[in-house]
Amino acid sequence: MAQIRTKAERQRILKKCLEIENEGGNVLAYLATENYMSPAATWFNMQREMLHREHPKSGRPRSCAGR
Repeated sequence: MAQIRTKAERQRILKKCLEIENEGGNVLAYLATENYMSPAATWFNMQREMLHREHPKSGRPRSCAGR
């Protein structure tokens, strides 16, 4: 069953997602630890609805090959 989160909880989770994204980490793995049933869809929706991104990012870790 889906868990209803407060606005404060969603903001905390979003803040952590952005930290992970900026570090090149795996946002989807983090959302899975927060018990989201579909981390990819959750991340897509957060980006569109809360960050107003026109081109949402995948949430997968960045490759080290280009560094």
